[in-house]
Amino acid sequence: MLVAKIVHYPIIYKSVKVFFAFSTSNLKANLETYKRVGTIITSKKSKLTVDLIKKAVREKKNDGITKNEDDEQFHKEAIGGIDEADCVIADASFPSSGVGFQIGYAISLKKPVLCIFSEEFGSRKLSKVIFTMKSPFLQISSYTENTLKSVISKFLDNLPKQYLMKFNFIITPEIDDYLTWLHNKSGKSKSETLREKVVEKVIREDKEYLSSKKHPSKA
Repeated sequence: MLVAKIVHYPIIYKSVKVFFAFSTSNLKANLETYKRVGTIITSKKSKLTVDLIKKAVREKKNDGITKNEDDEQFHKEAIGGIDEADCVIADASFPSSGVGFQIGYAISLKKPVLCIFSEEFGSRKLSKVIFTMKSPFLQISSYTENTLKSVISKFLDNLPKQYLMKFNFIITPEIDDYLTWLHNKSGKSKSETLREKVVEKVIREDKEYLSSKKHPSKA
């Protein structure tokens, strides 16, 4: 028999999980800016779902062209990072079909997206596709070297607060074995693994539940 109990206090606030999207076509010229974005995100007690900056640097050839197989793996990791994220920050200073797709994908999942572009290059460089996107989940903002931190901080500070509630959950030995296996594989706690890999995934895929949240029944 399943025994569960929700305890509302104490409230434990979640760290915001952020996916950072950027163009790899001008990586060398923009690497320091991308690194700074990552530093700003972590300084806000948020965390990157996947650090694609290090991966992109590691996999780039000397001529700046990424291998096709690396591109495919990069894309898969980006999709996984967006799935896991609470929000997305995308630097669209340079036209990139990859960044455009990632923004659109995040919006389709109803995740808040901050699309930033450098004033050094101007909005003319920003993809027209992004400008024509009409969504309450999308914010577009320019930045300079001096305003980059405040632009990102404002976005993160205005996100809805997320918190965790204690939940006592009695499981079978088989479930415990599986959670232990996932813990050893990822290094995450069993509760975090259960929350992210199972429950949150089920919620995202339950169309009936998501529809009920959009159109709540009137009592």
